[in-house]
Amino acid sequence: MKIRSLLVGAAIMGATSYAHAGPVYSTWQHLGGCNTYNSMGTCPNMDSTYDYQSGGAAASSSLTSSRTINGTGINDTAESMTVEYDGTSYAGPGGVLKAGATASVTNGFYAPEQNIPFANEDFSTNPDGVPESIFFSSNARYQDSFTVSGASDLAFISLSFHIDGTLSGTEEFRGAQINFMQFSPFENLFVASNSWEPTFIDEVISSILIPVIDGVATVTLELSANINFDWLDAAAFQSGLSDFMQTVTITGISGFNAAGQAVDLVSASDSSGYNFSVTRVQTTTPPPVSHVPEPSVLALMGFGLVASAFYRRKTKAQHARV
Repeated sequence: MKIRSLLVGAAIMGATSYAHAGPVYSTWQHLGGCNTYNSMGTCPNMDSTYDYQSGGAAASSSLTSSRTINGTGINDTAESMTVEYDGTSYAGPGGVLKAGATASVTNGFYAPEQNIPFANEDFSTNPDGVPESIFFSSNARYQDSFTVSGASDLAFISLSFHIDGTLSGTEEFRGAQINFMQFSPFENLFVASNSWEPTFIDEVISSILIPVIDGVATVTLELSANINFDWLDAAAFQSGLSDFMQTVTITGISGFNAAGQAVDLVSASDSSGYNFSVTRVQTTTPPPVSHVPEPSVLALMGFGLVASAFYRRKTKAQHARV
């Protein structure tokens, strides 16, 4: 089984500011077709759906369909492949993200020289063209401003996430990848598998430091459940599953100063009023030195005074007898 887990410290989906004062939740599904002739590095759209919510309501979308692609095979024979895909995603208050995708290709064929490409170099498409690879994704995005309070030198926060999902594919799932990716800001998590055996993901990860400016941290999170079929002639049938509908959740938030040292974080909430679990850091300083004697010391002092008085009285009595 081949599993690749990689944390990348680069902001592809960075925490940028946006015009809406409240939260923005969006979800979408995308079926794309790619050709090596396309230098854009992305897959132009073959089918998609989208949901966008900026008034506080959660976003959700789904796409279930199939597509038949006709073309010419390596032996100049007429070929026809069928792509079936099903995706669902959700984004809502508290940074909850869910995304799941399944897809399959039946009778895939790869003959770029015998067919018109689906994706041209200028990113335009030929509706009757044939892609060399097919990409299907189900996505959820959460954007909001967090109000935070804590130590006087609080400069950053770091989010901890719990990831729970499953990756799998057929035994003939060669060369294809299923990716669970794109946490932002400043960080991307990739988990991939090209094995037919299921890969179960149950991890807790932390983002790198997110700036806090005037008690506010701008956060953008994106979950993308992907299936990518690269050599379409690798097998008569290929399928993949990327299921993260068990949610990606923010389990806690920690505070740091400008030097990257942990500091006390008293509270953190998003604009919907959701209060996150925070990490309290208590400053350990020695207790102040007290100048008031302890009771035991006072007792000893009292006993000493009594003894001294008794000694003086005894001495005076002895002198009086002389």
